[in-house]
Amino acid sequence: MQYLLQEKQKKIKELRSKLQAIQVKPVPGSLAIKRNGDKPEYYHQMILEGKTHRQYISVGNIDLARKLAQQAYNRSMSTLLSWMEKEPMSLREIDRAVDLQLLKLCPERRALIRPVQPTLEDKLKEWKSKPYQGLPFRSDDSCLYTNNKERVRSKTEKILADLFQKEGITYKYECPLQLEDGTTIYPDFTFFDPSAEKEIYWEHHGLIGEGEYMKTTVKKIRSYENNDIELGSQLLVTFEGAGLGVDYRRVERMIHSHLIPLVPPKSSDDF
Repeated sequence: MQYLLQEKQKKIKELRSKLQAIQVKPVPGSLAIKRNGDKPEYYHQMILEGKTHRQYISVGNIDLARKLAQQAYNRSMSTLLSWMEKEPMSLREIDRAVDLQLLKLCPERRALIRPVQPTLEDKLKEWKSKPYQGLPFRSDDSCLYTNNKERVRSKTEKILADLFQKEGITYKYECPLQLEDGTTIYPDFTFFDPSAEKEIYWEHHGLIGEGEYMKTTVKKIRSYENNDIELGSQLLVTFEGAGLGVDYRRVERMIHSHLIPLVPPKSSDDF
């Protein structure tokens, strides 16, 4: 518990430092946005003698719109950080709350703002976009395709991949993982936790009951654990064989407990 508290305090301190780095010189008033056809229009809004006055911001003065949007975001972030300091929150909950401060705004307003950190969704997209070379398929491998149009090696892998897609989980199939001893292995599925900034691996072992296969399976699990990738935490496994099928209730429990999908909140509408 003390460790988690220290991690939270460290995270809040880092966010405060990043917030300080994006401060702007205060400008009176606020930013209002309207839409003219497909294009946004920006206005400098002021309250004078109890009445709202708006002055159009031209393209040549767009820096004023950026400053107004940034200072409003910065104020909301400062308030949020003060609130989070008092609340019992995990690092994931902190990141989601920080995301919300940005994602609840309309896209036109977000485009003017420098956030304190990339959103979890942006981190996930960056991870997914990195190219990799998986294992090549042999001529005698199964020709099965997931709903994502990806080729996999077994019917169960297709079922798992389609479940991940249904739950909104981003994954990579047979993405290479280099262990500390220089060995490269290819987990069946690799996921990314953008809050913890770590990968999670899923191995399906489909020939349980065959002696040599069991030996290879145990050695592979040990190789993960020897590289500080703990079974049941960062390494998830499923089994079938010897007359036993996959326990899909357990699969769904693992998905919901370890692989939380990112659902961006609906943005507000300035218009």
